[in-house]
Amino acid sequence: MVNGLGYPQYGIQGGDWGGIIAWTYGCNYPEDLLGVHINYMGMRMRDEVPPDERDPNIIRGVGLQGAPLRPTDPDQLRYWKAAEHYWMYEGGYAHINMTRPQSLAYAMSDSPVGLAAWIIEKFRAWSDWDENFETIFSKDELITNVMLYWLTNTFCSAIRIYYESHHHPWTREPGQKMEVPTGIAAFPRDIVPIIRSQAEKYFNVVRFTEFPRGGHFAIFEKAEQMAQDIREFFRPLREAK
Repeated sequence: MVNGLGYPQYGIQGGDWGGIIAWTYGCNYPEDLLGVHINYMGMRMRDEVPPDERDPNIIRGVGLQGAPLRPTDPDQLRYWKAAEHYWMYEGGYAHINMTRPQSLAYAMSDSPVGLAAWIIEKFRAWSDWDENFETIFSKDELITNVMLYWLTNTFCSAIRIYYESHHHPWTREPGQKMEVPTGIAAFPRDIVPIIRSQAEKYFNVVRFTEFPRGGHFAIFEKAEQMAQDIREFFRPLREAK
């Protein structure tokens, strides 16, 4: 962006993995960024565990490599209870991706029905809808998303990030915080909804918007509201320059 395209500063927006990467990016290249806007945080449990709880001989659950945690603050407890529920009831796909991605990739690259089931199930489980799923996503939108992976045969490369980040995690200094101005869009039906007090431990939060409806795929579910929130966050940062 700076050396290749010539932008002295720019902003980034991220949800899902983009939200996770945004924190690391902002810590490494703060001078390049005008601001960061996220709608998913996904910080690692291992970063929250007190030093006296980091005994490698403590047995931990699947996906909870940093456990145990003993939150006393109500907001922290609510946040980590949501994370626990996600790992226990929704996180099986992630554990496979982290441990055996190649075996799964062959199956998904061989079966369009299997690929569709694997992907669409996530849209159904993680979005905010009442009685009719297709009020949020049409069949055309779902099939288009699946076809992006099927026609390009990129399911394997897409899930590789789980394996690599699990086996080669980025490091974080205790108490490290990203100081780039950050805007957050929080949606109640996300897999782990963002809580402001949790976000402020990692980000320089200057705007926090809690939406009454919406889930993990907010950029699709609430496109107009998301676009407005992104514009309103970045506008004063641009005008200040």
